[in-house]
Amino acid sequence: MGHKWRQLQTASICLALAIATANAANDNAHEYKVLCDLLSLSKGLETLSLNADDQAADKFLTDIFLLNLTTATDSFRENKDGELEATAADKKGNAIEDWQKKIKSLSEKEGEPPQLKYPRPENSAARQAANAQIATMYDRAKALAQEYRTEITNAKANNKEAQKHIADALFGEGKTAFDQATMEANIEDNCKSTGGAPDKIAQSVSHDLICICVAGVESSDSNGICKQGLNIAAVKTGNGKTGSGAEYIKLLNECKLKAPESGITPQLLRARIGVFLATVGSQAKLRTTGDGRYILGKPHSSNGCNGSSGEGVCVDYATHLKDGTGRLPWQRKLEAAADKLEQARSEMQQATRIKNQLIDVQTTAWAAFKAATVQKQPTKLAPEQKNHNKQAVSSICVNLNTKKTCTAASCKWEGKNETDGKCIVDENKITEQTSAAGEQAGGTTTDMCSEAKTPEASAKVTGTKHEGKNAACGWIDYIDGTGKVEAACRSSISFLNKKCALISAIFVNSLYFDNSKDFAQFHEIYEIDEALYF
Repeated sequence: MGHKWRQLQTASICLALAIATANAANDNAHEYKVLCDLLSLSKGLETLSLNADDQAADKFLTDIFLLNLTTATDSFRENKDGELEATAADKKGNAIEDWQKKIKSLSEKEGEPPQLKYPRPENSAARQAANAQIATMYDRAKALAQEYRTEITNAKANNKEAQKHIADALFGEGKTAFDQATMEANIEDNCKSTGGAPDKIAQSVSHDLICICVAGVESSDSNGICKQGLNIAAVKTGNGKTGSGAEYIKLLNECKLKAPESGITPQLLRARIGVFLATVGSQAKLRTTGDGRYILGKPHSSNGCNGSSGEGVCVDYATHLKDGTGRLPWQRKLEAAADKLEQARSEMQQATRIKNQLIDVQTTAWAAFKAATVQKQPTKLAPEQKNHNKQAVSSICVNLNTKKTCTAASCKWEGKNETDGKCIVDENKITEQTSAAGEQAGGTTTDMCSEAKTPEASAKVTGTKHEGKNAACGWIDYIDGTGKVEAACRSSISFLNKKCALISAIFVNSLYFDNSKDFAQFHEIYEIDEALYF
């Protein structure tokens, strides 16, 4: 009878062991997969980079600078208006050499057939006007370029910080792979919140993987607990710093890590953190005494995560999570990485907006340059044309009573203040204001009229007749608003062209009047001036 009892007792023990072993298979399989998914982020670190063209701003800036240089004054092109003149104390060799290279680049040709990209505009007045616009555009471009570089620099720095945060979260501070030397000698001390090393708990995802898949107690067995058929040897007491690395490699190989298909994004990081947190405490009911809500993996019924094989191969996060507001050390790092990636993305978007502004500035600069290049150098006006122009402009200037309206009409103000003075012709601007009209008239009916020296010769001139006129030329010795002038054969079309050119130039300036009173006065003068010739 006793013999049979002993046989039954032995059979019961074997059955219990078999059941215990069977229960161990895949007990932590779900937790294992969740941590493997987090470790897969390491495969995406290599491709976590920014597609940023650091030289984009410099390319725009150089292009606009050369437009500015080719329209600049001769003195600026020669030595930056004296800035690059060598002195005994400073030869400025490098600066002069660099400047000469820039000047030389203006003569380089491109395309087929080869043509200058930055030809110097022929018309000096048009060139000067274009340079004023382009210089403003260049200053704006310099400011935008600096903003662009700042955004790119900040984006790269934040992206790099995100990469470090992720690596630290997966492997430990300053590590790019698991280092067994960072484990405690007794690995359960990295896993249990009572009697262990709380500051060592959750220091990385890799450390937690050891806790849920590797037994750390004498005579314990880790086989199959994270994946059925995966043989993992127990790391016995005192061997954590030397024996955990080999078992970690086995676990990592079975993770089958793959880089995220769409790359690492803030959304992906937060999503995987969310899945992990939802898994914590999923086996809490197995702990019959004590709180199991903050345990990842299968806990011991009463001793928590003590590293035994049948139960207790887990990690207890109570130290970090029990107050309801805490976060795991490696969790904080992943969240910080998500924040940094969002900052980098925002800065890259801002850099793109700045780049588009640079394109607009470049386009505007080129438009000003091309407008100048199509204008030819004006023909030199004959003395009688200059004299007539002076008379026409004088009739406008003398009727302007404020400095603002006077200078806006390209006249010269002589007075004590804004209202006490007189407006006279600016001799320096007579040719400048009328050269365009002179060019339009050059080589046309005007030339033929001026060659007629008698009334009879004037009547014989053929050419374009102004609307309402019976002849191309007329023998004129009096002009309304001006008075008696030297009798000569004159073209009504020539007068009209010149007058329109003058009025157009002055009218553009009137756009800068500050109030309606000033403009009303100018408009009145304009109406009076319409009777100058017809």
